[in-house]
Amino acid sequence: MVLEEVLSWVRSLPGSSSLRALVAFDEVYGFLPPYPHAPPTKRPIVALLKQARAFGVGIVLATQNPMDLDYRALSNAGLWCVGR
Repeated sequence: MVLEEVLSWVRSLPGSSSLRALVAFDEVYGFLPPYPHAPPTKRPIVALLKQARAFGVGIVLATQNPMDLDYRALSNAGLWCVGR
């Protein structure tokens, strides 16, 4: 429900090239699984990854294993940070 509210808020904003807000989601494993799984959280996360940047909203997703996430959604990421 929170993700749907954030998505509605983002869509109500005018376009912007400066950062207005940052959405951080730690331990995203299970909320953005690879195809064919589609929990209710997947649609708003994918929509935010695709659209939020144009409205000045950044998204930070954190996981211990990026291979457990939908690669098509992650292809919208502008920056990946990998470390140990």
